[in-house]
Amino acid sequence: MENVNILPYGALNGSDWTVNSLIVAMKINQSSRIPLSELCYINNTPITKVRLDSDKQYPYLEIKSIDVDKKMISNFETIQYGELPSRAKLIAYPGDIVLSIIRPERGAVAIVPDDFKEYIVTNAIAVLTPKHISPELLYFLLYHQTILDEFGGLARGAAIPTLSLRQLKVYQLPISKIPQKDEVARRMYGEWRNINKTSKEFIEIIEEVFQSFLLNQDDIGQETLEKKHMICEYEHLKDRLDASYHLGRHKTLVPWNCEIRELGEFIEYRNVPEVPYSNEFFHQEIPSIRIQNLVEDAIEINLEGIDHLSCEATSEHGRNQYIRENDIIIPKHGGSVRRSNLAGKSLQGAIVNQHLYVVKISQQLLPEYLVMYLKTKWVQDQISINLGGTVQSIIKRKNIDELRIPMPSLEIQRQIIEEAHKRNDINRYIDLKKKEIMDFVEELYSRY
Repeated sequence: MENVNILPYGALNGSDWTVNSLIVAMKINQSSRIPLSELCYINNTPITKVRLDSDKQYPYLEIKSIDVDKKMISNFETIQYGELPSRAKLIAYPGDIVLSIIRPERGAVAIVPDDFKEYIVTNAIAVLTPKHISPELLYFLLYHQTILDEFGGLARGAAIPTLSLRQLKVYQLPISKIPQKDEVARRMYGEWRNINKTSKEFIEIIEEVFQSFLLNQDDIGQETLEKKHMICEYEHLKDRLDASYHLGRHKTLVPWNCEIRELGEFIEYRNVPEVPYSNEFFHQEIPSIRIQNLVEDAIEINLEGIDHLSCEATSEHGRNQYIRENDIIIPKHGGSVRRSNLAGKSLQGAIVNQHLYVVKISQQLLPEYLVMYLKTKWVQDQISINLGGTVQSIIKRKNIDELRIPMPSLEIQRQIIEEAHKRNDINRYIDLKKKEIMDFVEELYSRY
């Protein structure tokens, strides 16, 4: 591995002496490349060159409008022309490519869709208009992380690294000739766009399934009602005499079409110690679950990155205190309850740190059903009320016990679980399609 790079003095152009920029410049000079400016026009249409209707609403693209993971435009505002911010400088048309010049290595790149005739674009984004290449092929050429990293190496500014227009215009793609892959690129992008239009986050899927099974059609969207007064029987006040608490709980009542019970009736807490005592499952090293191992978009705990601690001698205190299969791990931080996960068989015998609860559930609840419900907005609303309007505090056992949960039959619970997994299958297909795209992009650069 080379630790020293020698550059001629002329390479120090006086305007950019940063190490990353010089290394990228050296790579460009050492390989056969095609200038990006030969493939596209860059910022070809300033807003001042186009006559726009001052009374009309226009779609406005910012960096946050680009989904970095999907590399597609997913969210934007429509703003009246006269109310556009001062940084609205460019016009983009369907088929143009937008690329964030601020922290470009993040990969905020997308093809402008044909939903509107024109888009107004912030000056934090470069607009690339393809010349003799399809938008899809140019998009995939810019998709590669190596290219994005080179853009990041050229970006200047300690606080907000930014790629200049001049740097973009002189940049050269590490490819010797343009691959004749336009048709393949069009097909792959079309498939990618179509599946992403129908994909949803796992939590959104879960909430839709709960609604379809346990809410009447007329009640969907009416789960919460604003109440300024209520009558509450004294026996239901328990030890909470503050009116805001009870009004809040009443506000979060959901008209489920089944019995509603408090979660505390069906769970039992395990006192799992942090000390890694050996047990019948682990004798040398024992898995220790932390909140970092819990994920929102999955049911079971992520097995990657779990710490393993050296076991200490067995003690009477820790002999039987460990995670069992189908236990549920719940974060103690109110804002992280959506990361509640199920412990699978491989984690039987593991321990947790002090920031997590471990609960065993009764046979009236299916473990997966409860984990799914804990991820929903209805639980978040209740926790916010219980914690005085914020989810940033530590939740106590009492807060968990008071959570109201719909209790359909076990058969309905199974159907809800099956339907949620069925609807989530498209997300697994997205992962496969993303790998296919990455293989295609790798081939473009390896063969050409």
